Amino acid sequence: MTSTVGEIGLRFARPGLSGLSGGLIWGAATAIAHPGIAKPGEPGLTLGNWGVLVSIAMVGLAIAFVIGLWGWSGSSQRLRAVAVVLAVAAAVVVVAPWSGWPNILAATALGLAVEHHHRTGVWTSMSGFAAGLAVIAFVIATVWSLFFP
Repeated sequence: MTSTVGEIGLRFARPGLSGLSGGLIWGAATAIAHPGIAKPGEPGLTLGNWGVLVSIAMVGLAIAFVIGLWGWSGSSQRLRAVAVVLAVAAAVVVVAPWSGWPNILAATALGLAVEHHHRTGVWTSMSGFAAGLAVIAFVIATVWSLFFP
């Protein structure tokens, strides 16, 4: 079986794309909760605050991408294990939804769990656990970002 460079690139981009989608949803939720750019001294997020938040989220995205890529490129057991680890990490950092990390880690974990199902053809208890926990952490973090800024 031969693969084109594009197919290989798409295969390795998937953990990054799932994490990026989580980050974009976090950014949208935060922007809805904090409309406009506040001036220094006013309540709300200043341009500097946004820069710090986006920088923190980018660190989380880089971590999720590297770990997700490592899991993606390995066996189905490694893929499943990384999905579980990222889902648990997302659940742990859900107390800091302002960072974007819960959304990024949860989206990456869900993408890996779905890929595990795609590769094996079955939902194992651990991949199901990873998917379920990732969805719960993602929803909690998004709702928290939207309604409790």
